[in-house]
Amino acid sequence: MATNMRVGDHEYYRMRKTIGHKVVDGEKIPIRKAFTGRNKTEAERKYRDWLLSRSDHEEIEDTFGDLAAYYTENVLPNDSRYAKGTQILYAGAYQLYVRPMKPLLSTPISSVDIKTLQNAILGLQQTQAQSVPKNVAKWMKAFYKWASISGYCDDISKALVSPSSHREVEDEIAFWDDDSLQMLLDFMEEENHRLRFFVIFAVNTGLRVAEIMALTYDDIKDGYVTVNKQYQHNAIRKPKSQDSYRSVPLNDLTREEFEKYHDWHLKEMKRRGYSTNIIFSTKTGHYQTYSILRRSLERTYKRIQEYLEREYPDPEERPEFVSHSIHAFRATFATNLAHNGVRLEVARRLLGHSSIEVTAKYYTAVTDRDKEEAVAMI
Repeated sequence: MATNMRVGDHEYYRMRKTIGHKVVDGEKIPIRKAFTGRNKTEAERKYRDWLLSRSDHEEIEDTFGDLAAYYTENVLPNDSRYAKGTQILYAGAYQLYVRPMKPLLSTPISSVDIKTLQNAILGLQQTQAQSVPKNVAKWMKAFYKWASISGYCDDISKALVSPSSHREVEDEIAFWDDDSLQMLLDFMEEENHRLRFFVIFAVNTGLRVAEIMALTYDDIKDGYVTVNKQYQHNAIRKPKSQDSYRSVPLNDLTREEFEKYHDWHLKEMKRRGYSTNIIFSTKTGHYQTYSILRRSLERTYKRIQEYLEREYPDPEERPEFVSHSIHAFRATFATNLAHNGVRLEVARRLLGHSSIEVTAKYYTAVTDRDKEEAVAMI
C-alpha cells in the first residue's frame, strides 16, 4: 500500500481528519487529529477505532452549508489569489444560487454527490445568463480547492465540468463592421452625444471598459494612454492582471478627437458647476458605471434603428445597422490589428492579455472573414 511519510528507515501513511472546531478571536478554527499506520488501510482503521472509542460514537462532521457559508464570508474576501471583482462575482453566485440549494446544505461535506452539484449548475443553464452557471461552477471549484487544502474533504470538484456557452466563435468575438460603426458615430455626432468620444477611444485603443472608465486626464500624455487601474464595482481597483499594466499609443484620429472632447468637457464643467479629472465622467463629475454606459448606448442603437425604419419603409432598401455589446468595441480593435497583419505578440501586449491564446482567437476569426471575402470576390 502507498505511504506518504518516512521516519528514519521506516515508511508510514499519515492522514489528518477534522474532528471539530473551536472559535478563537471570533474565527472558526478547525481541530485536526493525525492517524498514522504502516499503510493507508491501517491509518483508516485507527481513525475508525478512534471514532468508536468516543462516548457518543459519532463523528463531528461539517455540512456543505456550514463550510460554504464560512468560506464565502470569511476566507474568500481575504484570498489574494482572486481579484476583488472576482471575489464579488463568486460571492454573488454563492448568495443567489448556491445558498438556496436546501438539500445540499445539510449534506456532510465529505459525501456531497458530484452529480447533484453538476445537475444543480446545469439546471441554471436554461433559465439564466451564461455567466451565472459558469460563476457558480467557478465558486464551487474555488471552495473545494480550499476545503481540500484545509483537510475537510477531497477536491471532488475535479470532476465538475464548467458549463459551456455553446456559442459560435463569431458570437464570442463579435465586432463592428465599418458601415455600422460609421453610422453610429455619425448619429452620435448629430445628437452631440457625450459618449461619441468613448466609442472612438474604445475602438482605437482596445482598452477594457473598466479601464476606460477609470481614466483621468493625467493618464494621457505625449500621445500615449497609460493603463494602471480599472473602475469596477464602484471602486478604483488594480488592473485585471500584471499584463494589463501597459501604455497604448493614440493614433492621429484619437488625438484629434481627444482635444475636441477635452475642450467640450471643460465647457460642460464650467456650465454645470463641477470639476473633475475623470475623462469619461457623468454630468456631475463622478465615475460612470457599466450599466449606465450600456443602457445609454442601447437607447442610441434603438433610436438609430427607429430612424432607419422611418426613413426607409422598404426593408429591401434600408441600410443594415448591426449593433453589439460594449465589449465589441475592444474586439473591433483586436480584429483590426489582425486584419492589418500586426504580429500576435504585439497585439497581445496592446490588449493586455495574459495569454497569447486569448489574442489568437481574434486572428482566427479574421482569417475566416478574409477567406469569405476572398471567395465572394470570385
